[in-house]
Amino acid sequence: MVDHARVLVLGDGDLSFSAALHESAPDLRMVATTFESREELLRRYACAHEHIAALEEAGAIVLHEVDATRLQTFSGGDGTFQRIIFNFPYQAFGGIKGLRRLLGQFFEGARLLLSLDGCIEVALCAGQGGTSLDGARGWAGSWRVPLLAARAQLALICVEPWVPPKAHRFHYRPMREPGNKDSFGGGGGKAFPTDGALLHRLRHCPRPQLAPRGTRAEALYGTLYGQRLQAAAQALTMNLPEAQWQSETPLPSFPGLAGSRSPSLRHREEKGLLGQPPYRRLSVQCTEGALVDAVAGMAKIPAEQLRWVADQGQRCLEVLVQRPDFTPCFPATIRVPKEDWLRLCWCEDSAVEVSERGMEFDLEVLAMLQLNFRDRRQLALRPPLAMCQCLFFHDLRVVGEVAETKIMDIIYQVCGPEILLEAFELEEVDGVPEGQRHWRLFFASVASALDEQTAYGAYQAVREAVRAAEMTLC
Repeated sequence: MVDHARVLVLGDGDLSFSAALHESAPDLRMVATTFESREELLRRYACAHEHIAALEEAGAIVLHEVDATRLQTFSGGDGTFQRIIFNFPYQAFGGIKGLRRLLGQFFEGARLLLSLDGCIEVALCAGQGGTSLDGARGWAGSWRVPLLAARAQLALICVEPWVPPKAHRFHYRPMREPGNKDSFGGGGGKAFPTDGALLHRLRHCPRPQLAPRGTRAEALYGTLYGQRLQAAAQALTMNLPEAQWQSETPLPSFPGLAGSRSPSLRHREEKGLLGQPPYRRLSVQCTEGALVDAVAGMAKIPAEQLRWVADQGQRCLEVLVQRPDFTPCFPATIRVPKEDWLRLCWCEDSAVEVSERGMEFDLEVLAMLQLNFRDRRQLALRPPLAMCQCLFFHDLRVVGEVAETKIMDIIYQVCGPEILLEAFELEEVDGVPEGQRHWRLFFASVASALDEQTAYGAYQAVREAVRAAEMTLC
């Protein structure tokens, strides 16, 4: 917690949370607010007077009749805040759609009051958030925090168990439903359980840009990317003392990779994040088992996550990598793989001993293993990384015979790596009608606030490019 940070607390019921937080961190410059008027607050909560007196005596600002869904007009306190806190937002009408609307309007307004390095903190009951950490409620019945955040140009950076502030004098009492008696006899709120509640932290996050691969390479993937690839290469040779990297020059792509589906995990064109193949040849003389042990030792993974396969006359070493923990913003009937086999290296024959001509390594995959990353795009980013980002899909339907490579080239050229997670052709078993060919495009970003409108815009841009190439769309 930053000393002397400006903190805005919204919708704090009887102000018990603000009182406890200020007692536990007296250096905070706090603005505590309630939705009710001061008169209504004192009538409803018997202990509110004590909380107000303690806060004001400590130098905090206490404001009333502040609507968390209309923060665009908020004028309490000058400047922005390092922390904006909204615990267990609730309204008694509108159902789940009304609750989502409440939270979305809060995000839109709170972003305007947030400092560039600040964070928004929202505590929700178990299952409400809609992330993979929220349990079995699922996306359909959740508040859909990742999507609402992306619409407001915010991104989740942390989801963790919610813990109320620890103070000696004051203690937070979650009572928010009006019209019920509290334990002190006031017309306050009905207590609700907070066991298993989760704290969602969010920060500013820019919108992604639709740009072909390579056009924003310097902006997206700078020196950090190269440093991480070099460090991974050095780490591997430490486990193979007699091995030596033969060339700094990227090597031609391996034809056996041409069918891979995921540009964030494996690029079909194998151009890597900078538009060039991220390959180098390692001169090594050891058994396949020794090479597996060296990679497993460097990455600190079980050897069972590595396997040798034969493909088009090549001997390839693949590694099993968990896919990014995105939040699917679509029905659960659309299955998304949880893991993927990535090509790490290959040689020109299938002998038991690794060829003297050396092994060609994909340094991006090697660096992903060393850093325990699940997405190539993370190699160019510094923490804190966005988590539980939204995942969208659209199906591209084309009539007649077309070359798969031509369609995939268009998809990659239009979208670029910042938005496109994966693209692949569907098969007859997926319900593709005769005379048509369908491609499924998954959109997700690890560094930007990708919402459904931006993803749909990318899909429409692909459709326009396909039409311009004189192909017929369904």
